[in-house]
Amino acid sequence: MKRLPFGCKTSAFILSAVIKHHIKKFESGKLNSVEMLNSALYVDDLYFGADSVSEAFALSSDAVSILKSGGFNLRKLRSNSCELGELWVENGLGEGERAGVVKVLGLNWSPDRDVLS
Repeated sequence: MKRLPFGCKTSAFILSAVIKHHIKKFESGKLNSVEMLNSALYVDDLYFGADSVSEAFALSSDAVSILKSGGFNLRKLRSNSCELGELWVENGLGEGERAGVVKVLGLNWSPDRDVLS
C-alpha cells in the first residue's frame, strides 16, 4: 500500500508512527522543533505555543519544512499574534486569516480574543 486509508481503526496509530519515524531524522539539526512536533501533534493537528514571535515563527517554519519533506502538508496556520500571522504571509506559510472561530481539540478558539469556549 502507498496510502493510508482514512477511517480504519488503526489509521490514527499508523499515521502517528509514520510521522514520528519521519521527524526523528531531524533530531540532530532541529531538536527543539522535533520535540515540539513529538509533544504537540495530535493526529493531523498541531497545537503549540512559544515565548516569543521569533521562536514561534522558527518552530512553525521548521514544522512546515520537516513535514513537507515527508509528503505532509501542514496548513491552516493560526495565531493570536498579528505579527506572527504577517510573518507567515510574508514567507508563504499562511493566508493571514485570523477572523472567526477555530476548532481546537473539540473546543472553539477565537484567535482575535484568545478565548477557548
